[in-house]
Amino acid sequence: MPFTFSHPAIVLPLYYLPRKTRSMTGLVVGSMAPDFEKFFRMSIHDGFSHTWPAIFYFNLPLAILLSFAFHQVVRDPLIDNLPGFLKKRLVLYKGFNWLSYFKAHYLIVVFSILVGVLSHLTWDSFTHPGGRLALMLPFLSNWIEVFNHYMLLSTFSDRVSSILGLLVISGVIFTSPFREIPEGADNKRRNYWFIMGFMIVFVLSVRLLIGIESDNFLWDFIISIISATLFSLFVTSYVVR
Repeated sequence: MPFTFSHPAIVLPLYYLPRKTRSMTGLVVGSMAPDFEKFFRMSIHDGFSHTWPAIFYFNLPLAILLSFAFHQVVRDPLIDNLPGFLKKRLVLYKGFNWLSYFKAHYLIVVFSILVGVLSHLTWDSFTHPGGRLALMLPFLSNWIEVFNHYMLLSTFSDRVSSILGLLVISGVIFTSPFREIPEGADNKRRNYWFIMGFMIVFVLSVRLLIGIESDNFLWDFIISIISATLFSLFVTSYVVR
């Protein structure tokens, strides 16, 4: 299935809809929410988050919690400590009053989350060999040769769409308007990333001590790195805010 952080690319065009009809936070967070079961498990396995019932009992409430965690805890400390070329493009988002926005537009946020989740499940269903849309389109089950390796067309689509998604998101970030800002104190930035790095190593060490299944070691280890990074990002931002 496509890389988690490529998924927002598919909802970015909805930015051009009238602001009163969509929440970009809801769309972006919703588009990634189904993969968070993997991050909680620190494993490639996800038993329920990619099912239709889970849209309402897992993905929707989780996406709301993630939205609050980002805006109320992570956003401002993260932006403050980003490298200058990123900070000057994202500093415009500092200070946004998410709590007031949510109170006034909670139905729009919920609807946007649902659209984001549906975009995730639809994309996965094309690019997962057992996905419903992949099964409905027989050509996606054809084998193709790529650099002397054989893979299903659906798997190839997964890899290509993940790369394209990251390129789209990178392009949006690096072509966005920016504001020249004075450089912050280097020692504060170093402290932020030192704490975060320490937390990542600590969480990963605990995960390795618990043990990772040998059958899926590589994928489970990669997911564990992402999980440790997300957890450490939250803790570090909470500590320094």
